[in-house]
This record gives sequence, structure tokens and C-alpha cells, in this order.
Amino acid sequence: MAIQETVFYPPVGDANLPSGQTADVIVTDATTNASSTVATYTHRTTGTAAAGIGVALEYTTEDAGGDDQDVAIMRYVLTTATAGAEVGAVRMAIVSSGTVPAAGSEQFQFTPTGLGIGGGVTDAITITTGAIRFTGSENISAGVGGIFGNDGQISISTNGVRRAVFSADGISGSTAANGDLFLNASTNATSGQIIASDRFAYSKGADVASGGTVTLGRDGNVFALTGTTAIDYITTTKWQAGSVVVLLFGTSITVNHNTGSVPANTAAILLSGAANFAATANDSLTLCYDGANWREIARTVI
Repeated sequence: MAIQETVFYPPVGDANLPSGQTADVIVTDATTNASSTVATYTHRTTGTAAAGIGVALEYTTEDAGGDDQDVAIMRYVLTTATAGAEVGAVRMAIVSSGTVPAAGSEQFQFTPTGLGIGGGVTDAITITTGAIRFTGSENISAGVGGIFGNDGQISISTNGVRRAVFSADGISGSTAANGDLFLNASTNATSGQIIASDRFAYSKGADVASGGTVTLGRDGNVFALTGTTAIDYITTTKWQAGSVVVLLFGTSITVNHNTGSVPANTAAILLSGAANFAATANDSLTLCYDGANWREIARTVI
């Protein structure tokens, strides 16, 4: 049987504790590997409970003017009050410029699915099985650097300059698409490098059928070509100047040099010697997109 010892000083009312005195609630029991409830705070209403009902704990201290000032308020609320389907949230409001944010505008919120930071009650960081998602425009920073999440992007910055951007849903005005990583994506960035102490593991994309216009997938930079139809153009959608691809030939396919009447969103192929390349099985062709054409930079003839 638990031995409950409650010590309050003073025992009743709103009064001051003498210096050095504390108010303690102590429960002594035989439990060694679990928590014991030492206090329960309950809010009951004479009406019908609705979303937002809860319990608030205020933490107050004296300010330099001799007035009592709330430092922080912890609010424990039900965001869904439906019986049997209740959902809760823990919200923390911290004083700023002499004001503690009102309910619904707390700087921090913990919910069963995420963490809200920066004001309001929308989860900025959503936690699901095996994933942490940034859904707001909050910062995690230290010193002059930090990680910045905004509209489906995560940026790494130093001195206020974005040095790298991972985009979940593209970057406006660029060829960005889902899953793209940019270095120095900001307009005021001046230089960027990828320095690796190990090899780059490029992906081989799915096989691509030859044709007058070839569309290479976003699943790699190396592609095996099938079929025997001659190739005139390669599409440029989601490719940017400087992109390099390697084409592997499994059969005899002719790649035509600088074919005219280039369709939209494609580019012609500029080949060595300004001549068509009659590739045969096991040959390869390496091309670089310069923003206007696909240029040959290497070939292997077996």
C-alpha cells in the first residue's frame, strides 16, 4: 500500500513561502520500475467539452519593476474532444516582449504525430514511422549556419547564404524536380564543390527503346538502348546544362549527327567528326548536354 505524504506550506490559500521553503508532494510506495502518479490536475466544465478544452499551468516570477510576470504557460489540451476518439496536445507559450502568447499561438506544440515550432499550432516537424518531415519554414541553426526548411525544401546555410538545397517538390525557375540536390542554389552563393573521400555510385537507369526521339529516365545517368531505330534527338526535360549521360548499345543503332527541325523540349546530337555514329552491339557513347545540344565527349567501339 502506498504511503502518501503531502506537505504544503502554507497549507491553504495564496501566500508567500518563507525563504528556503518549498512545497513538496511526495508519494512513497514499493514501485521500482514504473512511474507513480503524484499529482492530478483536472478541468471539468459545466457545458459540453469541445476541442481546446484542457488544463493550464502558469509559471510566474517577479520582474525588475516588482510586478509578477508570467514566464511560461503549459497548456495540456484536447484537440479532439469526441468521447472515445480524443486527441491531445501539449503546448508551451513563452513570454516575449512582455507578452505570453494566447491559446492557439504557442511557440511549441507536441502532438501524437509531430512537433510545432515557431508559433501557431501547426506541426512544423511531422514524425511518422521511419521518417521526420519538415512542413513549415522553421530553422534549426547554430552560430552563423543552419538547416532551413521551407515549402518542401531543406537548405543548409552559412552566414545567411544557402549553400545546398534538397528539394522535395522542385525549385521555382529551375529544372528541379522531386529529390533534387543543389549546391549553391541561392543567387548570392559564389562557389560550390562536391568533395568526396569515396567513389560516386552512379545509377544505371531502366533500359530505353531507341527511336527518332529518345527520352531518358530520371533513374540514372547510364542507359542501355534496345531496338534498332535510328536516333535523332534526346529530350531535355529535367536535364540541365552540364548533365552527362552514357548510352550503352546492345544492338546496331545509328545515332544521327545534328539532325535539323529539332522538336520542342529536345536537342540534337553533335557527334565527333560531324558524322553519324553507326553503333554496334557493346559500343557506348558518352554525351554532355550544353543547354542547346547533346555533345559527344567520348565513345567506345568494340
